[in-house]
Amino acid sequence: MYRFKLLITLVIGLIVGFSIGYFLPNNTQTDTIVSRLEQSGLLNRAVFTPDSISLGGSIQSIGLTELNIKVQPPSLRNVILGKDEIRIIKINSETKFVKLVAKSDDEFAKENEEFRKSLANPSPNTPIFPPTRSKEVPITFSDIKIGNQVTVISDKAIEEGTSVSASKIILYGPVSSLPQ
Repeated sequence: MYRFKLLITLVIGLIVGFSIGYFLPNNTQTDTIVSRLEQSGLLNRAVFTPDSISLGGSIQSIGLTELNIKVQPPSLRNVILGKDEIRIIKINSETKFVKLVAKSDDEFAKENEEFRKSLANPSPNTPIFPPTRSKEVPITFSDIKIGNQVTVISDKAIEEGTSVSASKIILYGPVSSLPQ
């Protein structure tokens, strides 16, 4: 009787083990999937549309004239391959650096009142936008630190390349040298 129970347990274990191995993807299956997606052209499409001029991520390293950022979200290709997408952000003398900070309640109330007035008397060719709770405050390149979350704005469309020339970098989070 003991041998029979042992034999049944082993058979069930083998069936479960082979089933798990069959259904879990291995490297060969992943390579096949990636290969098929590459052939179809789907894998090489970026998350960004061809006319996108911004991308966001966290700063990984800082050089004299460039930043390396880990893009969030990464392209479909890198999601499937499980790789981080690092982009080189070129900085020049024209690049503007700003930080988003919260507006005071008085500032927001004043803008909200102006918004309500503009709704009452709209101009025919002028778009009306509601006020936001944040404002941009100028900062310097030295205020940027590794790990900061940023949005990079470019004058040109950002495509699947590795480097991007930045016209503006928006920092989210604390900068100790700035008054709030």
